[in-house]
This record gives sequence, structure tokens and C-alpha cells, in this order.
Amino acid sequence: MSICDNMPKIPLPRYLREHGDEIQHIFDNAGKNADTWHYDASVWQKEFKDNSEVSDDLSEITKKYPDRITRSHVQSYARKIRLGSYQDIRRLFLACMIWGYGPDPNGQANTKLALSAPRLKAVLEESVERIKNTQIKEAYEGFELAGCGPAFFTKFFYFVGHEYQIKPLPLILDSHVANFLRFLGSGEGWGLSLFAKTGLKGYIKRYSKGYMQYICSMDNWAKELGCYAADNIEYFMYKKDKELEKALGEVDGEGNPEVPIIFHRDGAYCLKCGAFLTSPEPGVGFTLDKIKGIVWRHGCYDC
Repeated sequence: MSICDNMPKIPLPRYLREHGDEIQHIFDNAGKNADTWHYDASVWQKEFKDNSEVSDDLSEITKKYPDRITRSHVQSYARKIRLGSYQDIRRLFLACMIWGYGPDPNGQANTKLALSAPRLKAVLEESVERIKNTQIKEAYEGFELAGCGPAFFTKFFYFVGHEYQIKPLPLILDSHVANFLRFLGSGEGWGLSLFAKTGLKGYIKRYSKGYMQYICSMDNWAKELGCYAADNIEYFMYKKDKELEKALGEVDGEGNPEVPIIFHRDGAYCLKCGAFLTSPEPGVGFTLDKIKGIVWRHGCYDC
């Protein structure tokens, strides 16, 4: 019996179906450098100079990957947890945090909080054991480390689950994935709250029921698309949202916006086709998430 047997079946979104070939081959096309993040090793080393255990873990990671870390690099640390060593589990967690934060200046302080927690060893070891036994909901609800919310501990879950080939695979659910789920739902008749709850600035709140619906739905969608695993879809959604976020702040060689939208107080317009897109909400204006939603729904990214 699967943990997904009693979960509602959400139909495969049309947008994902239309991009099925791209999703199937997304890791093949990206190669070993898929999901690369640059980081400053010296900043991390300075933060942990007084913690000899973590400093040793950090030295091992930064020696191998001195200025950038990829998804496949973190997977190499996940392979070592099969030996059952707590040090290997802690080192995987640290690699996840470095990869997850990249150049984000909040990364070192938040990771230090998590790695200083009195129950660190128990939380990490219990999480690994639960995920190995497909007790994903229990792992989610039992993960309590200061400075490490769902957007980051689901990264740790993902790499553990990937190593043990757990089905459904516990996937990453961060603000970028949530943004894209919100877009998908706008065309399918469901809302983001089916899978996730967010706070200010897109912060992912704890919501175990939604997380289970997310990983079960993604597992079903991956099967329909013929993907080996659901992380193809997760990476596709993350990549699309990240590319759009980057493009919203860029211009081409002639000084024109890469994403051809202009925002006035009376509404948003596509510069290429002239279409009127939407009016701002009274007293709210156009937030970044709102702008992303407009772009995805209208198709201005490819206009």
C-alpha cells in the first residue's frame, strides 16, 4: 500500500503536458552542472571557526568544491550516508544548506542556528530513518531545528530520498516551486493552498498535509509524463521561475526589457503585442509574484 493511495488525484496540468519532452530530458540537457550555485567559502569558514566539528565538515566540502556546488555534488554526499555515520549525515545537511543558500547572506547565520540545536543529532538521524521507511509525513512533522524551515529541510529530505530511491520521492518545496505551482493552478481551477501555505515574501510555512499532496501529485504527474522520477518536474518548475525572475530585471542590447511588459498605475501591457493584461489590485500594486503570474498566464515570456 502506498502512502499516496488515499490522496486526491489531481489531473496533470496542461502546461506540464505541453512541455513534457523538455521535462523528461531536463537533467540530460543540463548535464553535471545542473542547478549550480556559487558561494564564498571564506564567509562560511569564518562563521564556523569556533565549531571544530562543523569546521572540519566545511573544510572537506570546500576543499572539493571551493567556490560552487551543484545538485550532483550534494548527491555525492548523500551516497555516503548509507555507511550509517552521523558525521556523514551532518555533512550532507551542511552541503544541502550551502547549495540551498548559495550567495544568500542569510545562509551562514541560519545554518549556524540549525547546527547549534541541542537535538541536532536526533533530528537528523530520525529524519533519515523515517524517510528510508517512507514515513515522510512523520519526518516532516518531526523536523524541528531553529533557522531551518520547510523550504530548506525539504532539500535535505530530497537528497536522502533520492539516495534510497523512495517513492513517492520527497521533493524540494521552496518559494520558486510554490510560485510556479500558483501559476499552474490558475489555469487548472485549484489554488496553491492545495500544496503549500506561504507567508511574507513567499516564505514557505509548515503544512504537512499540503506537502504530502504535493509529492503524491508530482509522482503521478511524473508517471504520466514518462519521467523516471518527479524531481524532473520540480527542477523544471524551479528553473522556469528562476529564469523569469532574472529576466524581469534584465534588458537586451537595445535597452528593451527581456520580458516585454510595462507597468503603469492603470494596468500592465505587453510591449510587443500591445495586449492589456491586468489592473493592479486597489492599494496593492504589482508585487514580484503578481508580475510573474501575469507573465506566465499571458505568455509574454515567449511573446
